[in-house]
Amino acid sequence: MILVPLCSCIYLAVGSVRYSAGRSRMVGVMNLNGNTAKNTYSLPLKKQFDLFAMEDEGEPGREKLENQFREMSGPGELVTMELREYQVHYPDSSCLTRPEVLQEKIKDYMKGKTAILFAKDMKPLRRGSQTGSLSSALPTPISGNATVSPGEGELPEKPENLIHMEERSISSMISPTILTKINAMGSAGEALSGVSESYETLSRQGKTLSSSISQVLKNSGKNVELAEYLTHMFSCYTTDATQKTLKGRDMSSRRMYRGEWEYLLYGHDSKRANVIAAATEILAIRTFLNSLKSTTSPETEAVAAADPVAGGVVAVAQIVAESLEDLRTLLSGGTVEANPTGENIRMSYQDYLRAFLLLRTSTGQSSNAILLRAAKLMQISCSEEFPTFDITKCRSQVKISAAVTILGHPLRREEVYSV
Repeated sequence: MILVPLCSCIYLAVGSVRYSAGRSRMVGVMNLNGNTAKNTYSLPLKKQFDLFAMEDEGEPGREKLENQFREMSGPGELVTMELREYQVHYPDSSCLTRPEVLQEKIKDYMKGKTAILFAKDMKPLRRGSQTGSLSSALPTPISGNATVSPGEGELPEKPENLIHMEERSISSMISPTILTKINAMGSAGEALSGVSESYETLSRQGKTLSSSISQVLKNSGKNVELAEYLTHMFSCYTTDATQKTLKGRDMSSRRMYRGEWEYLLYGHDSKRANVIAAATEILAIRTFLNSLKSTTSPETEAVAAADPVAGGVVAVAQIVAESLEDLRTLLSGGTVEANPTGENIRMSYQDYLRAFLLLRTSTGQSSNAILLRAAKLMQISCSEEFPTFDITKCRSQVKISAAVTILGHPLRREEVYSV
């Protein structure tokens, strides 16, 4: 009579131990499978942009994981697990074409790098922003009805004429199927438009941009990872052919070389249109800054003494001509004074675009649009070396769920693995 309950207790204890061992074994097998999935990362993305992301290999890859699970979960010395169900899922919410996912990957990658790069890149901009003159009042040396060219009201030479770049559709560089999937997983946003070419509009736009940049630079210690990553992984119109990415990759061989920063900022479908948009915004700032000097030549003063309206037109023509010359210098890789009325600090075309990126990545809507465009640039660059590359298959998470039977008891478990 005493042995019966004793044996029952021993039997239950052994069964409990075996069941616990089975559960531990299941967890171990799933972790091994999860590590296998994590090691199936996207080689093109790693080689080009130094980002880790698991690559969804579709049905063959999932079948491989299931077979691995089945082999490791078969008969054991202590307990047998019978596989009833196995599923592998790469969530769309973890796709790198999702702006929030790509931003998080970039933020993780830039840890330890941002402070050094930012201190080097932003030194002249941060010094220039401390003078306060960028946000000062805009002088109005002309009457409101005066125009640059009597009867026309346009600049003597348009920024378009300063840029010689082939017309090429950016969207045509991406497979239509992949492009559709990328757009479906993100928000394209609206391309930021350029400014009109009247003096007053240029001045107002330049004042607004200058003031906004000044405010951002004063608080530039936060959220700069994205701007720093983009400026060091992509190229702009004046990027030197010898410049390398943070990964040490050559930029000049890319199909979007010398137009990538501009595409990130403006999103037009051709390199030329994006460079023109950047040049127009810089021209607006230069017009505003040059008007702050409010200097006129003796010839202009003589004309103004005889006819104030005509003198105002001549003064504006001088300011615009000087601004256009500044723009030519910047597009040629030179530098111009960042603050004509303050410290002797000079900025290049890249400095201006870096400031634009810093400004626009500091706001949610603009930042999301820029991140989606970055994903498209990654697709274009990676597909040059790896034609089958598909960024919509690059995920930061994989979910593995399995159902087994241990000692006649069903057991289901789900694990989520992230990189």
